[in-house]
Amino acid sequence: MTNREPVDAVPIGIFPLENYEPTELTLLGRHLYKTVAALEAHHAMPDETTIAYQAPFGQYNKGGTLAVDLTADATGLTAGQLAFADPDKHHSFALTLADNRQYWYSRADPSHKMPITHNHVARLLDRSRPLDHDDSKLFRWYATNRGTTAADLQTLLDEAVLPTVNPEQVRRDATYCYNDIILKGEQWSGVRLALTIRRLGQLAMGTTANLEIPYSCDELDTPVTCRITSDDLEYTTLACFYDHNETTSQRRRTYVKPKDIAQLSNAITQLTGSMVAERCALQ
Repeated sequence: MTNREPVDAVPIGIFPLENYEPTELTLLGRHLYKTVAALEAHHAMPDETTIAYQAPFGQYNKGGTLAVDLTADATGLTAGQLAFADPDKHHSFALTLADNRQYWYSRADPSHKMPITHNHVARLLDRSRPLDHDDSKLFRWYATNRGTTAADLQTLLDEAVLPTVNPEQVRRDATYCYNDIILKGEQWSGVRLALTIRRLGQLAMGTTANLEIPYSCDELDTPVTCRITSDDLEYTTLACFYDHNETTSQRRRTYVKPKDIAQLSNAITQLTGSMVAERCALQ
């Protein structure tokens, strides 16, 4: 299959790009994941992960758009959708992953279903933008493997999506917090991490990953929130806080240069670790 370059080529989504090496900024999300997992390693398996993005395609279809939305839990893919449309709608279609995880259903014709096969995804790629063998193989793997779990999607996000994003075109805002929930009469705390990447400018690409991690510290009754933002290439702001009661709160903030990713990772670990330890000590 010939690999045709799109018009006004941009780094998009899961497709590896030779010209964009991973930078410290693009690895920011990966270190957030590692930090959250380190807080409670034995409960670090994510319950659910979602990958959603829209990827522009260029010369082959004169500006078509491919949209992918996949959700998986520990048992495999639980929901999914592929949609493609060119400007003239000559090749537009949308397919939704059924509950039985074995077929794609057409939204235009619910009675029409087709098995998930490599050939189908190959046709999807043929109708959008021809890709080289490695790119096609990556897309086929995660789009057709109904055994893909949340951890698999998270790995795909970390290793294939984030490193290909151009940091000069990205704003990122990641938040995680934990809140008490009652599960089968026992008190648990769940940690939610959300990482959103948006492309600035006319062509937009978004990636969101969510995961829940039970927290083992009992009787926590107030949420802890950590937020890290990077609005430019110079500074990254990390803020962690929790509400001690309805009227008071404790907030800690640090400014670190993302050029030193180890410093950033350590700062996150120290701030969140000491905060959780203090909360547990108050019980």
